[in-house]
Amino acid sequence: MGRVDRSPELLPVADEPLRAIADSLVDTTSRLIRMVARERAGAGTLPSSQVLLLALLDDLGSTRITRLAEYEHCSQPAITALVARLEVQGLVRRDADESDRRAVLVSITDFGLARLAESRRALSARIMMIFDDLSADEQRRLGEAVTEIQTLLGLSGRPVDPRSDTKHVSGPVPGA
Repeated sequence: MGRVDRSPELLPVADEPLRAIADSLVDTTSRLIRMVARERAGAGTLPSSQVLLLALLDDLGSTRITRLAEYEHCSQPAITALVARLEVQGLVRRDADESDRRAVLVSITDFGLARLAESRRALSARIMMIFDDLSADEQRRLGEAVTEIQTLLGLSGRPVDPRSDTKHVSGPVPGA
């Protein structure tokens, strides 16, 4: 079954309640991520921009710089600089693209995967602390809501348990 384009600018007036839910979800998730990232900042933690790029590489696998820039909606020089910082730390590596020797593929290293898992555990632990005061019923409903969002995003089948080994994806790859 095909999906109807429901871009916010294309939503009819009758969808105002849906727009309010979407706006609230964007605002709430942004605030949650900023709060958790800010509170976990400290010695030895990776900046959010590095964690996000490592997560993207974990999801996509070896990827060209141009695709990373397109996906993150930023300039190629900005992604190149971020990749260079990650490479110096041993979190990613660059290899020549066998299909085009002029291009470079960026991959996450085993060390990068370990640091990403560490960051995810820290984020999950902080989120669990925030949700700790929820009743069992509220936790169940929250889990159901997350599962519904994952299904809508095509991420169904992935565990909702924050202690599980879950991959996190921020959305579909442009042009995919």
